[in-house]
Amino acid sequence: MKKYFIKGLLLTSFIISSYLGNTILTKASSITTKVHIQLPNYAYDIDFGKSLPKLINNHLLIPLRTLSELSGNIVSYNAQTKKISITATMGSQISLTIGSTQVTKDEKALSLDVSPAIYNQVTYVPLRFVSEALGYDVKWDQKNNIVSLSMNSVESKHFKFNIVQKTLYQKTSDKDIVIASGIEIPYLDQLSIEEKKTLNGNYLVSIDNCYGEPHINNDISTYYIANNTLIDSSSIYYWNVNIYSLNQYGDAIILTDGQTAKIYNDTTLLLEKTIDLVSLMDEAGPDGMSYVLEGMGKNFLLVRGFSGFLTLIDTSTGDKVQLYKELLPPAEIEYAATNDIPRHGDYLEFKKQEGNNLYFENQSGLTALKPVYTYELEK
Repeated sequence: MKKYFIKGLLLTSFIISSYLGNTILTKASSITTKVHIQLPNYAYDIDFGKSLPKLINNHLLIPLRTLSELSGNIVSYNAQTKKISITATMGSQISLTIGSTQVTKDEKALSLDVSPAIYNQVTYVPLRFVSEALGYDVKWDQKNNIVSLSMNSVESKHFKFNIVQKTLYQKTSDKDIVIASGIEIPYLDQLSIEEKKTLNGNYLVSIDNCYGEPHINNDISTYYIANNTLIDSSSIYYWNVNIYSLNQYGDAIILTDGQTAKIYNDTTLLLEKTIDLVSLMDEAGPDGMSYVLEGMGKNFLLVRGFSGFLTLIDTSTGDKVQLYKELLPPAEIEYAATNDIPRHGDYLEFKKQEGNNLYFENQSGLTALKPVYTYELEK
């Protein structure tokens, strides 16, 4: 599933597939315009290096490469058609053509006042259109030659979380619909949003704030949405956990706060049962610790506790099995039992169920391969 980040974008790579042709931008003057980026938790100025912005017909053009690097988007180019394609971090698909004012955004045809062009083998694009298409608000102080790009929200394809308004919206063709409001984000740092469509066409939307150094704290709020309406939500705090909780299993939708798990029927949208993870695990740990629900079936749950061991729980009998003792070879068992990485007793990852067999992949990294182990449920 795709994630959309508001910070840490500098680390995201981009791709230029080939040389961008020979079109030359003429009658354009270089300008030492300052472009300032203001994110909710971070601010900086773009360093254009030697490729300064260009001013043509009172429209500011900036190097595509620079904006792509800063925004963390994927850029490709077709040398034959001279078409630039941008897959934006916010989920939009943008298409521009060198020398043409005709563009598309999410398959909608639009027209520009000035076309993309190439100057000294550097591709330039209109700053306002591309910036707004990438999710920025644009303000140009022409007197002082300062362009301010600000981003107050994170978006996925169908949803938008406005940080200033503290509101989650569902985007429709007519208007943005309020799904939830009053959403507080403490310790705002690396904020992301992701959406996942359920088997019945409903949505699970998660807002994740990853904060602190080395960014091992995650506050995650998940929203279960059907027919443009919030059914229920949950919030959970994870520390040093790489696998987030299961959110759906077939027709079952799971919302967890790390202590309990609420199971909804995705067809009826009704709450079917609430599972007390604390009593099932019976594992000592710090107050308010989050259990990680990593898998489930008709009569079992897969839960990871504070010790870091993935535990199979038979929900009909309450019996528990620490799977690393049953599946791993001796050297891996010793490593799982003695490694001092917090919450990572083992690195077993649940992959699938086929009949009575459960399949797990070992992510420990002790071998070049990632062995797959099979556990057979009692019939």
